Amino acid sequence: MPLDRRSLLKALALVPGLPLLNSKLAQGLVTPVFDDKVYIFLHGMFFMEVDNIQKNFVVATPNYDGHRFYTRLHDQPMLQQMYTDINLMGKINGCQNPPIFDAPILQFSRYKALGIQNPVLSQASMYRCRMTLPYPEKIWPLRAGCSDDFCPDPSSVVGTTLSIGKQIATITCLQYSPGSDGPYTQSYYAEHPHTPKPSEINDALEAAQDLCGDNFDLQITCGAPDVCVDPLAALPPGTDQNDEFELKELPPRTPPCMKLAPCASIAPKDLAKWHALHVDVASCPQFGINP
Repeated sequence: MPLDRRSLLKALALVPGLPLLNSKLAQGLVTPVFDDKVYIFLHGMFFMEVDNIQKNFVVATPNYDGHRFYTRLHDQPMLQQMYTDINLMGKINGCQNPPIFDAPILQFSRYKALGIQNPVLSQASMYRCRMTLPYPEKIWPLRAGCSDDFCPDPSSVVGTTLSIGKQIATITCLQYSPGSDGPYTQSYYAEHPHTPKPSEINDALEAAQDLCGDNFDLQITCGAPDVCVDPLAALPPGTDQNDEFELKELPPRTPPCMKLAPCASIAPKDLAKWHALHVDVASCPQFGINP
């Protein structure tokens, strides 16, 4: 009798010395057949940029001591340290045309805000992680909060030039077609291990000068309310709310807030008990860098 995908995974798990349970192969065996994509979820402070010279898409996070840097596969509890350099060119398949960042992703012009014409992330020499990727097929802005809750310092040049929509995404998902590893979903984290104060967020933003240059002067003046996970229907096919969880929201500390929609249905005085970790539009923001 033929084995189904889960039965095959359980059988292989009994083979001594076969490290399958936290592998992309294992994930492929338990992933529904309709999930035929690669999804890369970015949690925390990441900068994204189209490199029109090298014809690729670069993602980087600064080497800020207050952040924790991990990665994990979909539905896998084991966290692994994030590599410093990740090059997926030729390993996953993207689009030939450069992507455009949607409005919920905070954006700034490197020329207007920084006075720089050429791409910055590929030239940075100091970073905690830099990913070199094909152009994404699609960029999903997820777990968005109200932009009115984001308070850039009005004296900041970058702050005054930011393109801010009605909502701000706290998570970005990059979609690709699979290569030799097959379809998989992987999350990357660059987050505080606790609820950060505005001053700690500003320290992380200051560390981002290593990526963007000394003219990156963005600072914030306030914190922001919590943001709930998205309903399943709003997520990429084959993913779920587990992929939106931040580090301290991972099982067994799954936030009951995921069962409630929208967050506005929770009284402010009760928000603290619904969240294991403060997830909001300010802690810590993600950015798309435009020419």
